[in-house]
Amino acid sequence: MSHFIRKCVLEKEIYQVDLEPFRNLQGLLSNATNNINQIAK
Repeated sequence: MSHFIRKCVLEKEIYQVDLEPFRNLQGLLSNATNNINQIAK
């Protein structure tokens, strides 16, 4: 396993992904599910 991790880290490119749009989407989805739960009660 350590050989695999070493190989991945040393031989592959590392990408940095901006997850900010997904955080905003998660907040909106959470608000929608909370509203649905309140309506269902």
